[in-house]
Amino acid sequence: MMNRLGVEHAKVIPNGVDLNLFREISREEARIKMGWSHRKIVLWPANPAREVKNVTLAMESAKLLAGQQVELKVIHGEPTSMMPWFYNAADVVLVTSKWEGSPNVVKEALACNVPVVSTPVGDVAVWLNETEGCEVVPADAKLIADAVSRVLRWSRRINGRKVIQELDIERISSRLMNEYLAVSLATFKVTHER
Repeated sequence: MMNRLGVEHAKVIPNGVDLNLFREISREEARIKMGWSHRKIVLWPANPAREVKNVTLAMESAKLLAGQQVELKVIHGEPTSMMPWFYNAADVVLVTSKWEGSPNVVKEALACNVPVVSTPVGDVAVWLNETEGCEVVPADAKLIADAVSRVLRWSRRINGRKVIQELDIERISSRLMNEYLAVSLATFKVTHER
C-alpha cells in the first residue's frame, strides 16, 4: 500500500484484541452453551457471501475430512460477545481467505488459545509461526485438510494468548494515542514556527 500511495515512511498499528473478552473457556462448557456435538469441530468464522473469504475452499477441505468425523461450522453475523464461546467450542479455526490485512479472527482465536490453520494472507504468518500447534498453508484443499488433521491430532490448547500479548487492546490504544499526540505536537510546532 505504501508503494501504491507513494509513501516513503509509515507506521502500521494493527487492530487490538480485547483480552478480557477473548479468553480461554473450557471447551466442554463452550460446547454445552452452543449445543454442539462432541465431534471434531472446525470453525470457519466469516461471511460466506464475501468471495474473498473463499467458502468454497473451506467446504472442499471439509469434504476431505469427512472420514475423520470432522464437522465444519460456518459462523457469520453473530454478536461479538458470543464469539469467544464459538472459538472455545471449536477444535481449530480455519481461515481460507484469498487476501487479508490482519484478520481479527486469527488474533481472537489465539487469544482464546484455540489453534488456527490459515492460508498465507496478511500478517497471519507473523502470529502463527510463533504459535505451536498452528499452521499456515497454501490455498489448496488437500494441503489445508492435511494441516487441519495434524492440528486435530495435536488436540490441546496452544500458547496463542502469550504470543499476541502485544496486541492487547489497551496497549494498541496507547500506541494510537501516542501517535496522535506526536502528530498534533509536530503540527502545532510547525504552525507556531511560521
